Amino acid sequence: MSQAVQLSGTEHAERLLPLLKEYAGKLQHLTERSTEVHIQMSPSWAASEKWEVEAARLLCLFDTLVKPVTDLCRTASGLLEHADLESSLWAELKLRLDETEEYVRFSAAVVDQLKGHVTSDRTRLERLRRVVEDKTQRYKAPF
Repeated sequence: MSQAVQLSGTEHAERLLPLLKEYAGKLQHLTERSTEVHIQMSPSWAASEKWEVEAARLLCLFDTLVKPVTDLCRTASGLLEHADLESSLWAELKLRLDETEEYVRFSAAVVDQLKGHVTSDRTRLERLRRVVEDKTQRYKAPF
């Protein structure tokens, strides 16, 4: 039986920093790509058809990332409040946390616009749900 390793607040914070940076970057990319796809889908029904699967992929990716990233943010917030961190580490963790939380909020807003576009047509919505559920083995599409 292995012993669980107890990390100090400093060690925990140092391990969280690269994760917060990585996932802020992933959410930034997701936001940018969602915006591009939404723009490409907007001109006409014909133009939107070729972007539907990409829109569904982005909606699924956001759905997959949002809870774990939010949990990382909660952990970082708890460390900021309760751990005895050196001031420069505290400041860096606070900045990374604020940046990541902003990307969570902003990506949620952009993804919500994309979701609204995808769900605005019942036929498209059902087709994309089938693609997601049948081809990706997801139990349920997040839209």
